[in-house]
Amino acid sequence: MSIPLFKATFKANWKLLMMFVSVMIFYSLTIMFMYDPVVIDSMEAMLKLLPQELIKAFGYQLQVPSYVGFLASYFYGFLAVGFPTIFTAIVGHRLIGKMVDNGSMAYLLSTPNSRIKVVWTQAIVFVLMLTMLVVGIVVAGLIFSELRFPGELETGKFLLVNLTLFFYLFAISSITFLASCLFNDGKNSVLLGTSLPVGFLIFQMLRAQGDKLDFFKYFTLLTLYEPNEIIVAGYQPWPMLVLGLIGLGLYGLSFLIFKNRNLPI
Repeated sequence: MSIPLFKATFKANWKLLMMFVSVMIFYSLTIMFMYDPVVIDSMEAMLKLLPQELIKAFGYQLQVPSYVGFLASYFYGFLAVGFPTIFTAIVGHRLIGKMVDNGSMAYLLSTPNSRIKVVWTQAIVFVLMLTMLVVGIVVAGLIFSELRFPGELETGKFLLVNLTLFFYLFAISSITFLASCLFNDGKNSVLLGTSLPVGFLIFQMLRAQGDKLDFFKYFTLLTLYEPNEIIVAGYQPWPMLVLGLIGLGLYGLSFLIFKNRNLPI
């Protein structure tokens, strides 16, 4: 790993990271603040007045009547994957593709840094930022819950949902990173790196419309990240294992492709 490159890359992206961390914490704490076991039935009744197709698409249906179930339905069902999907699309292109486009990669590779060293460093930065994103949500959620609803949060289930979320983000980040390493044309890199993760969200929204569209579960990685199912079933290692293997496999493929591809430098 190149320490100077690590520091430069992190410095170039930390403001964007802090912006997304702040947005995620804001929305998570807002949902937590809205929780009130006394008025849950009233909220459900209000949501029934809205178009049900829209409610189902965004997963805003309380399936587990508890505090952590409330969070799973109203935050972790869509918001917790929607915003990070945008984040991974932006950062994934910045780490490799943008550097090729603006010529900075040519300068970097003229130094003693090898291609593998460069791509390995960028991947570490990417995973570190995703870790900070999830950890920020977890820490804020634990502190707020203890202050507002002491003893109400089922900590083990809350941490398990967030851990699975991290593995999902790790998997989709590997897709955007692979796209960034695969193409010389920035447009193609952004197109592939964005369309697949966004497609997963769209297919999940379609799947939520009813049993007739349940076959869309085969076209989205979000089948492996279902917060309400995690809360009900408890610890299930295979979704995280599959997501982890996908991430490791695609990052490894990214290293191999970038090492051997012809760069316009």
